[in-house]
Amino acid sequence: MALTACGGGAGPADRSDDERPTAEATTPRALAAAVIDHVGRPASAAAPLFRRDGVPNGALGVEVAFPDDRGISTHVRVVVSRRTAAFGRFTCNSRATRFATGCEESSPGGVRTALSWEAGYPEEDPGSLSVAGLHDGWTVTISSHGPFFEEELGDERALADGLVDLAADPAVGFRTSASYVEAGAAIGDDVWLDYYGQGNGYPPPPGLEDPGATG
Repeated sequence: MALTACGGGAGPADRSDDERPTAEATTPRALAAAVIDHVGRPASAAAPLFRRDGVPNGALGVEVAFPDDRGISTHVRVVVSRRTAAFGRFTCNSRATRFATGCEESSPGGVRTALSWEAGYPEEDPGSLSVAGLHDGWTVTISSHGPFFEEELGDERALADGLVDLAADPAVGFRTSASYVEAGAAIGDDVWLDYYGQGNGYPPPPGLEDPGATG
C-alpha cells in the first residue's frame, strides 16, 4: 500500500529529544520516508539509487514517484552527498542556472537553499525543478519532473516549497530521526522497489546489495 505523510507534516527537529535529527543512521527507506513526508502525498513507488544513476561514491540517493489526478506521476530524486562544493552549481548566480526560468534562494532554519526551475512547453516538454540545501558537512540535491512547470510555478508551488523544506530538513542527511527510520520500514512491499525500473525490464545494477553509504 502507499505510504502517507508521516507525523502529520511535523519536521523531526520539532519532535522530542528521542527523535532528534541525528538519532540513527539513514537508510534508503528512511530517506524515502522523508521525501513522502515533505511532499505530503502517498507514493506509488520508491527505490534506492546507485552509481549508474549518477549518485557519487559514498552518497545516498532515492527516487520516489507520486501519482496525481491528472494521470501524470511526479518523480522526486534526492541525493545526500558530502560534496559540499557542489552546492555552488545550484545558486542563482551560477552558470548552471543562468538560463533557468526562475531561481530563488532562502535559508529556512538557517540552512542555505536554492530553488530553480525550467518552464515547460505544452505537448513537448513538461519542464523540471531543482533544489539544493547546504548543511554543515553535506549537501542535499533534489530534482523533480513529471508535472508541467509554468513560468510562475502555478499549481506546482506547493511541491516546490515542500522540496525546499526537504532540502533544509536536518534529518535529511547521513544521520536521521527514529521517526523517518520507522516510517521507512513501514513502506509497503507494493511501493518499495529494489531498484528503479524493477518490473519494467531494466536489469538490476551491479552491487545491488549496496545502494549507497549510510554512514
